[in-house]
Amino acid sequence: RVHDHWPDNLFLDLKADVDFDAHAQRATVVVKQKVDLARQCMVPMEGKAVLAYWDHTQAQLVVITSTQVPHMIRTILAQCLGLDQAQVRVISPDVGGAFGYKCVLQQEELCIAWLALTYKRPFRFIEDR
Repeated sequence: RVHDHWPDNLFLDLKADVDFDAHAQRATVVVKQKVDLARQCMVPMEGKAVLAYWDHTQAQLVVITSTQVPHMIRTILAQCLGLDQAQVRVISPDVGGAFGYKCVLQQEELCIAWLALTYKRPFRFIEDR
């Protein structure tokens, strides 16, 4: 488990169906629609990499990752790891175009950041095709 106080390893659990039946009975209009979707899995042409370490001089978690949204990654990492955003620095090298999925927080980013924060030493993840 990433966090001992979590009951599971879910990153996000949406409660959109809480008391659904009760709400549905009170609805003035009911719309029914069947939607079929194919399962999708991102398989980018290029690999990705994440490096994270704790900067003792700045008391800051530094994460270098192939992303196009470093500010969003910083915000989510800080929230998930219980840090202020000022304690997280995300560096995004020139990653080029959008042949991969570089606009979401990936599980490897969170895991590597957690390892670096917990053990106060560098960790990396490198993926290739």
